[in-house]
Order: sequence, then C-alpha cells, then structure tokens
Amino acid sequence: MSDFIAIVRAIYDAINAGDAAGIVQHLSPDIRITQTRELPWGGEYEGLAGYAAFAKTLRHHIQSRVEVERIFAAGEDVVVIGRTIGAAKDKHTPFDVAIAHVLTVRGGKVVAARYYIDTPAMLAALSA
Repeated sequence: MSDFIAIVRAIYDAINAGDAAGIVQHLSPDIRITQTRELPWGGEYEGLAGYAAFAKTLRHHIQSRVEVERIFAAGEDVVVIGRTIGAAKDKHTPFDVAIAHVLTVRGGKVVAARYYIDTPAMLAALSA
C-alpha cells in the first residue's frame, strides 16, 4: 500500500510541476476519470485520450495547483485530502477550494480517479 501512496504522490508532484508525461506514466491506458458534471470540465472520461481531454478542458477554465494536506491508502484506493488553489482564467478570480480525490491503483497504475471538490465554492469563483 505504501507503493500506492508513492504512485499517487508522484502524480501530484507532476501535476504541480506541469509535467504531463510524469502524470501519464502512472495512468492505466483504460483509466476512468469522474468529476461532477456541474463543473465545466466535469463528466466521465475514459482512457488516456479521455485523460487528455479532461486535462485540456480543466486548463481551459482554471490555472491551479493542488496542495495535499493528507494522503492515505484504503485498500486499492488512495485518498487525497487538500486544496486546489489558483484562479479562474476568464475572470482571474482567485480560489482556494477544498478537495477530496480518490484514486484506485491496480498493477502499479491508476485505473480510476474520482475527483470531489467543494463544488459551490468553485462555481462561485468561476462566476464571480
């Protein structure tokens, strides 16, 4: 399980470094990404092409970094508690929003990522 945490930490380090290749190397080719459809980048995405579409849509709307406050394993899942800090691109509205991400690791790769965010707070930043 500590390997699971190391894999997920490496992904978040790569996210904050803007290292797309560093992220993708830890993703399964059949990864499933889920985030509430209430957000402009939300929905369900499948595979590495789906990950690329998710990331592109997210970056179109916000510029952010993830501050990990806690990370722990729960079976095949790794739970990340923290904050996403940045700004909405259209209106340059800053935000600091709570997140809880659940990533499932199998065979040394992330096969699923479920991203939970304080949706009302993010929507407020996007529409401010």
